[in-house]
Parts: sequence; C-alpha cells; structure tokens
Amino acid sequence: MEKEALPHVMPYVLKEEFENGIGLYREIFKAAKEKKIKPDHIQAAIEYLSQLLGNVEERNPRSILVFYPELYSNQEYLIHHAVNTAILALLFYARLKKPHQETIEVSLAALLHDIGHALSNPDLINSPKVLTTEEKLPLTNHPHLGYELLKSLKLPDVVLQGILFHHEKFDETGYPTMLPASRIPDSAKTVALVDLYDNIASDRPYSKGKSPQETLRIMLSLSGSYFSPEQVARFVRIMWQPLCGSKPFLLPGMIVRTNFGEVAKVTHIFEDHILKPDIEILIDRKNKLLQKPLPIKMKNDLERTLTKIYDEDHSKVILEKIQEKLQSVQEPEFKIELITKDEKKS
Repeated sequence: MEKEALPHVMPYVLKEEFENGIGLYREIFKAAKEKKIKPDHIQAAIEYLSQLLGNVEERNPRSILVFYPELYSNQEYLIHHAVNTAILALLFYARLKKPHQETIEVSLAALLHDIGHALSNPDLINSPKVLTTEEKLPLTNHPHLGYELLKSLKLPDVVLQGILFHHEKFDETGYPTMLPASRIPDSAKTVALVDLYDNIASDRPYSKGKSPQETLRIMLSLSGSYFSPEQVARFVRIMWQPLCGSKPFLLPGMIVRTNFGEVAKVTHIFEDHILKPDIEILIDRKNKLLQKPLPIKMKNDLERTLTKIYDEDHSKVILEKIQEKLQSVQEPEFKIELITKDEKKS
C-alpha cells in the first residue's frame, strides 16, 4: 500500500501506520471483551510501537502530528482514542529523548489505558449525550478492570501503573484511590496528559473537538488541579510545535493569568521559551487594577508561571473592560467576575 499524507504536510504518523494501529488495537479490544488477551497481543503491540518510534525518529523534526478523522466512527471511539494517545505518548517521550524501552513502555500503557472499558456498558461509552456524575460512576472502575485483565501477563510495572492510576489527579481528587500527588507514577501522569489532550481535541456526538492551540491552553488552565504546574507546562512546551505547527500558541496582545492570580498582557514571546513571555501586569494579585501596567520579564522570574491563556477574541473583550474601568473610576478595583462571565459565554 502506498503511504498517504495530508496535502502540504509532513506528518509524524502516516495514514498506513495509523490504520495499522487501529487494526491492532481492535483485535486486542475484542480479546479483552472475551477476557482472552494473550502475550502475543502484547508482543504485537510492542513491535508496532517500536517500529513507529523508529519511523518517527527518522522524520523531519519540523513535522507536525496529524490524525486521520476519516477513519473514526463514534462506535469505535475507544479504538481511535487508544491509538491517538499511544502516538502522543510516544512522540512526547521521543522529543524528551527518553530511553527506547521507557518510551515503548509508556506508549504501551497509553495504548492499553482504557482496555478495562472492554468490560464496560457500551451504551454508556457511546452515549450521544454528556453523562451525569451518577451515570459515569460505573465507568470509573475501568482502570481496575484493565489492571486485572493484564496483570497475569507479567507486564512491566510502568505499564500496569500507567493503566491503574491514569485518572489520579494532582489535587488528590482522582480515582480509583485518590493518591497523593507525590505517589502518582510518572507513567500514569503521562497517560493522564495524553488522555485528556485527545478527549478535548476529539469530536464527540455532544461536543466539537477543540483546536490543538485551544486544547493546550485548556490543559494549562488545569495546572494545580488535574496536573502539577511543572508537568503540564513541560507537555505544552514540548508538544506545541508538533501539534500546532506554524500556528502560534501565544501571541503579543493576548491576556494571560499567572500562578499569583495576576491578569497580564503578553508583550513579547520567545519561541524557545513559549511559556516565559514578557508581560505587563494589568491586575495584581490583590485583584487591583493598576493605573500603570507593571512590566515583567518572565524568563528572569523563577517563581511566576502562566496558568491560563485567553484566545485573541476573549483577550480583546477583557482589554476593553479594563479600559472602561480605567476611564470610569479614580481608584479602580477590577472584579474577576467580569472575566469569568465572559469565559462562560465563550
């Protein structure tokens, strides 16, 4: 079969490789439904990921990651999602220059992270509407079910831990065990990142997938809750180029929030430090609107980090409100509610 790529794009993963992954995981998922996963299934997955890693390492470092939505159907969402997350994990670790074996093991954990859903109610998984908290409850057992399906195959701990703990959170509100952040294994943290990325970026019957830029911005806003600030910042820093290509992640004039609760405007960006732009603080950590913006060079600031980035349209609305406040009062105090109301509308 001749390899295809989207026009004018040199993707990290070509269509034939993507189709091969879909076919492979479809077989594994079918075996899981029958509780008949065998070592041969795992070996085939390892060989697929190893070959994919070798191919990715040979490709143009300015390539972008391309998925193939025409291969997707809602009834096979889990199949598509598993391959997507495996590719994301593999590329993330490859760009971090992690050892070959570690990269393959974490990618395997990503490929198999939802294998427990083979034993879940398909009507819930393929629901055309957003499930309520109560309706989701039976599905929260899938990490444990996946672990039980695979533990007899003597997989490395890195793989099993990535599957069992990929829904644990930095703020200790995750499942199945609400682990303290310090005890969440690295493989589970990585699987959690790529799992959420693909969930936000993918079309579902009840929601349209976000663009790569917006998906990464949403993930950044979850630092401190889902992820540690360092964890999500590293993912964004490493993955923005292969996911976004030439489309900018951050632009001068955009409004951002910092970990101190400040609201600021970006004045200059650095491609080699995309999360450390020059900014002007407009609203300080006490929620006071400054009469004169305070310039900050974040590259020289070890403590201040970005926790949210507003898109261009939203940034424009916020700046307009700030200008209105500055013109209307002598000692302005800017209410954050003005921003959050706009967020809800967007």
